Amino acid sequence: DIDTTIDLPAIVVIGEQSSGKSSVLEALSGISLPRGGQHMTTKCPLELRMRRASTWHASLECSGRIIRDNIPTAHDIGQYINTEQNRLTNNHDQISKQVLLVNVQASWLPNLTLIDLPGITQVTSRQQDSGSVDIIQELIQDYLDRPSTIILAIIQACNDI
Repeated sequence: DIDTTIDLPAIVVIGEQSSGKSSVLEALSGISLPRGGQHMTTKCPLELRMRRASTWHASLECSGRIIRDNIPTAHDIGQYINTEQNRLTNNHDQISKQVLLVNVQASWLPNLTLIDLPGITQVTSRQQDSGSVDIIQELIQDYLDRPSTIILAIIQACNDI
């Protein structure tokens, strides 16, 4: 397996909370991800490992444990991610450092890893733990420190920069 012998590049999306990071990854991959809404969507690092293969197969892992194997379609993946994120955060707008790993194989996929991180916030909401800002910064720094990381910065088009 090439993943274990070569440190392949991974594209990491970084941007403000609710800036459209997950939407961009969904558009790039064709894989359904949790998106939008009034509350925080991405609550932990999500690694989407896509591999070209002749048949469809998708699974969700956390901490080396398979949470769900044989996910039926690309459209179903988002609901399993959402359920597991809520379990990790006790259904609150909290941040978890635990990585959710989605392994997907299909004939139409490139050999590519996309990583979705919780969005950058300057202040926490009433539902968030006060340490969330620091945890998000630590997660971002961890991925930035990896030499194989390619950064995809996401900025809302309406932001005046």
